[in-house]
Amino acid sequence: NNFYEESSRVPLLLSFPGVIKENTVVEESVSHLDIFSTILDFIGANELDNSDGKSLRPFVDRKDDQVNRDYDQTAAFAEWDFRKPLLANTSALERTIDERPSFMVRKGPYKLMMQKLADSNEMDMMFDLNQDPFEVNNLLGKYSMDADE
Repeated sequence: NNFYEESSRVPLLLSFPGVIKENTVVEESVSHLDIFSTILDFIGANELDNSDGKSLRPFVDRKDDQVNRDYDQTAAFAEWDFRKPLLANTSALERTIDERPSFMVRKGPYKLMMQKLADSNEMDMMFDLNQDPFEVNNLLGKYSMDADE
C-alpha cells in the first residue's frame, strides 16, 4: 500500500525570507499539487497559474477569511497511477492497473484509501489516525450498521 503515513505524509518546507515568517507551521494537510500555485501567489504571478492546484498562502499567512470556501482546502486527495511507459514507444503508457490502492482522501484525522478497480479483491481502508496512528484497525465494515451516524 502506497498511502500509509510513512509514504503519504511528507513534510513540506517553504522558505521565502522577508515574506514567509520564520518558524511558521501549517497543520492542515496539503498537496504537492498546490506548490506551483503557492509559488506563483507569493511572487504575484497568479495570472500565470493554469494548474489544478490552489495556493496555500492563506494557510501560511493564517488569513482564514481568504480560504477558498468553494474548495475544501482542509482535505488532501492523492491518486497513484501505476501505468508505465511502453519500451517501444515512450509516449504511450501501459494500460494495466494492478490491485494496489490508488486513491486516497485525507480529512482531519481520517484517511480513506480506495482501489481504482471496482472488481478488485483488495479491501478499501479507512483509519482514524488520532486513535490508530499505525493504521491497524480498518474502520470500513466495522461500523457498517451505524453508517448514518
